[in-house]
Amino acid sequence: MPLCHIADGLSIQRAQQTGVRRNVGTLRGRRDVRNTVFIPNPTQGSDVPTQPSGSDVPMPVSPGLPSKHAASPSIATEDHALSDTTSVRSGHTLHGSSGAVAHPDLHEPGLNASIIETVNAWFSDGVVTKSSVIGELALAYNGTPNANTTVRLENFQVLEKVAANPHFVSEEKDKDLSDEKRGQYSIHIPTIARPSPIVAFKYQLHVDASDSSAYCPVIFKPVWNIEEHQASVIVFYSLNPSFTSSVPRESVTLKNLILTVNLDTSPEEGREVAHATSAVMYPNTGASFRRKHSAVTWKLPEFEVTAGSDGKLLVRFSTATSWPRKGKVEAKFEVHTLDAGSRLGISAASPTEEITPKGSDPFADEDSGAPDDAQPSLTWKEVPTTRKLVGARRTVPVSRYHRNCLCRISLE
Repeated sequence: MPLCHIADGLSIQRAQQTGVRRNVGTLRGRRDVRNTVFIPNPTQGSDVPTQPSGSDVPMPVSPGLPSKHAASPSIATEDHALSDTTSVRSGHTLHGSSGAVAHPDLHEPGLNASIIETVNAWFSDGVVTKSSVIGELALAYNGTPNANTTVRLENFQVLEKVAANPHFVSEEKDKDLSDEKRGQYSIHIPTIARPSPIVAFKYQLHVDASDSSAYCPVIFKPVWNIEEHQASVIVFYSLNPSFTSSVPRESVTLKNLILTVNLDTSPEEGREVAHATSAVMYPNTGASFRRKHSAVTWKLPEFEVTAGSDGKLLVRFSTATSWPRKGKVEAKFEVHTLDAGSRLGISAASPTEEITPKGSDPFADEDSGAPDDAQPSLTWKEVPTTRKLVGARRTVPVSRYHRNCLCRISLE
């Protein structure tokens, strides 16, 4: 059967996509941001000494049974990864489509910042039911360093938790903890005087339950059709109108997209597992069939999603054993943007001297008036910042399982 006929048939089954309504302009009341302990990434060992923690101890893994076909990863193992990498206290670095996500070298004069945020979202029928955002803010300095610089985290109220690197970051606790003063820190510049940035803050953003899709740039919705010896799926994708942005977006370009569609090949008592013997996919660009895993994978350096229209990817698996089971659709990607919007930002302080006049009497004695002290005030300047949003594992229940995992998008 031609793929176009499959597409027509499955399109009839597709329900009207619904999303989480985003109330634009809604302001949240003041919320205390929790400070927590900073644990450096293992890759920072040469810069900041790491200390062992319970979360860094590897869990024992039992060897799997030999099989002709590869089985899906253990759900329990994936749950352990979830609890470790979603914590701002975790010693593990953020991970994206090609392993650990590294901050790029920064070459602007003076203080530079790099922000990488990893979104973990859970979808059901194309609707985001839950999401969390974990981030890192790294700093670098190019030029002759001063001893210390004061910085301020902009939009500090969007944070749920924050952990500062104690080796070169200290919170200014001696100041009045008003809304304007919260989020001010002192940075020891000589520690970061090089183009390669060092992580200064790890944090978790506050995500309202009523706006859980705000950090998901693209919505994926698979529609399956299971027949006796074949399984067909159309993966619809569209721009998320609720994605946080300061300006309307006509399109979003996903970088390093890895999208995988597979069959459920987990053992089931009383019946033989149906493995894929062949597959047809559209488009063919960047696509490959992995027979060992009963999966099709697209690897695309750039993938543009345009507003106002739904795109689709098509796969048809053929099996020798009857009645295959629908599996998961997993997507990993990165989104590079300079748009700060209502997201976390950083500014650096520079002192400005304001001279207070002694008085208007030209005949007054020099020592009769109050001391002519310069009263310094601070002006804030936005720090040049690169931003990267990473799509991490996003899971919804599949078949009999009802547990969540981390580091890719997984959809039913």
